[in-house]
Amino acid sequence: MTCGSPLLSDDVASTDGDLKLLVIEDSVADFQLMKRQLTRKGVAARYRRIADLEALRESMKEGGWDAVLADYSVPALRFEDGLALLRERAPDLPVILVSGSVGEERAVDLLKHGVWDFVLKDNLTRLASALERNLKEAEEHRARKTAELKLRESYAETINCLGRASEYRDNETGMHVLRIGMTTGMLARFAGHGDELAALLEQASPMHDIGKIGIPDAVLLKPGPLTAEEWTVMKRHTQIGAAILGGYPSDLIHTARQIALNHHERWDGTGYPAGLAGEAIPLSARITAVCDVFDALISERPYKHAWPADKAAGYLRGQAGRQFDAGLVEVFLNHLERFSGIGRAFPDTRPPPSPDGA
Repeated sequence: MTCGSPLLSDDVASTDGDLKLLVIEDSVADFQLMKRQLTRKGVAARYRRIADLEALRESMKEGGWDAVLADYSVPALRFEDGLALLRERAPDLPVILVSGSVGEERAVDLLKHGVWDFVLKDNLTRLASALERNLKEAEEHRARKTAELKLRESYAETINCLGRASEYRDNETGMHVLRIGMTTGMLARFAGHGDELAALLEQASPMHDIGKIGIPDAVLLKPGPLTAEEWTVMKRHTQIGAAILGGYPSDLIHTARQIALNHHERWDGTGYPAGLAGEAIPLSARITAVCDVFDALISERPYKHAWPADKAAGYLRGQAGRQFDAGLVEVFLNHLERFSGIGRAFPDTRPPPSPDGA
């Protein structure tokens, strides 16, 4: 027994080798047969047999596994629960189903939901080749993810620099884009959209106003109200931003482009540039719109004083279902103190507007 845990079988580390294989199997005989078949096929590995969900949870804490060989029908481990745990703790870990009691339709369904391969127990001679193939695919997958991560980090650095460059044109502190990155990610998580989208928004949303680079200073920096003609020019920043961010093969840049183009669309269809309405507006842009307007309201601007958070919250509430996605507004207001706290923690260090500012 390794680790001294009563949750783990005594059938552990029974074969020396470079691979470390976790086997979900309640039958000792079937486990031993599996090991013999793999050894005959030249697989050198260390094994651990487990037979319940707690043992799986403990093994995932330990980590370092190269693959999981799993019997679907272990009584003490509901397979769907075990698969969910594996996908949560180790999403890139190959899971090979080794079973004789799963119908073809169910096996196909499991393959769609995270199982990498399926081998019948009465055909264990195929297991070694399946293991080799899946380990190779896992290695290639990890290499691709590493390369994609490096590329994404490079894109993120570029986006951060460009976002701050655009912000410094009409907000000399550049803190607005920092706050937008933080609040959009927070709102995505609170709304239940997961860490992946939240992390994407944290990096992409600071580019929402990159198109302002193309707006003349006479319009962008005008301290008073814009004329109709000037407002037409100002609204072009959404399309300019989309043009700047177009044509790059990256989900990060694609999301930043979606936001730049659509963050002034309105839920009721009266926004710009395309007059999109409701869920036709990309989720990334709907989330950014709520956070962007709230941050603008509670911040000092050359033409206005900062609003108190409760007044800004009242504006969001009044525009729910009109300017904004009502569901997102509700989530935002349910966590108002958290969002207000970001504004207090990362303030703009700029002089207040003139006394006659709005």
